[in-house]
Amino acid sequence: MKQEANLRLILLGLPGSGKGTQADSLKKKYNIPHISTGNLLREAISKNTPLGKQAESYVQSGELVPDSLIINLVKEEMTRNHGARGFILDGFPRNLAQAEKLDIMLKELNLELSLAIEIKLNEEILIKRLTGRRTCSKCGALYNIYFNPPQVSDICDVCQGKLSRREDDNVQVVNNRIKVYWSNISPVIDYYQKNGILHIIDGNQEAPGVFADISQIIERL
Repeated sequence: MKQEANLRLILLGLPGSGKGTQADSLKKKYNIPHISTGNLLREAISKNTPLGKQAESYVQSGELVPDSLIINLVKEEMTRNHGARGFILDGFPRNLAQAEKLDIMLKELNLELSLAIEIKLNEEILIKRLTGRRTCSKCGALYNIYFNPPQVSDICDVCQGKLSRREDDNVQVVNNRIKVYWSNISPVIDYYQKNGILHIIDGNQEAPGVFADISQIIERL
């Protein structure tokens, strides 16, 4: 596939599997929008919008936000980006009803999916990725106390700002997110496998390796 070609891609994987990192890299390479429901929801929550108010309690407890809220959010964003050459969906669909609704939305826009890629990750590694995440309150630099720790505990190497952890990045919430994820996503994986567009990538390797594997699949289109 040429870099200017149209690409409509879904990235599937547990929270913390690296979907956002891969989506950002693919966005740069293929110059297409990255639509992340997680980012859209966090923005809505930070701005205290009506949708954000409804979604906040679900996010903090690790539960999935109701389909009706997510679908409206994605539809609005996809309509805004309709003129772009494709899209990368990250965090949507998360259940079979959302997958079916997405197909209906795409048909209304005379579009169809190119690929669905599942990034598979060992759950023990995942828990460390999520519970170990730290963000600088001043400059936004990212760290992980297990894989990429700061030189001084809880202090940013770049600006000496204080590092903080998201409220939902604790073991109890993470374990609940894993349980909820698998109970909803298995039918989605089967759905795209039956449609012949599902590919599985080893997410336990470093990010460049994951990106190389995804790029190889795209180039074969």
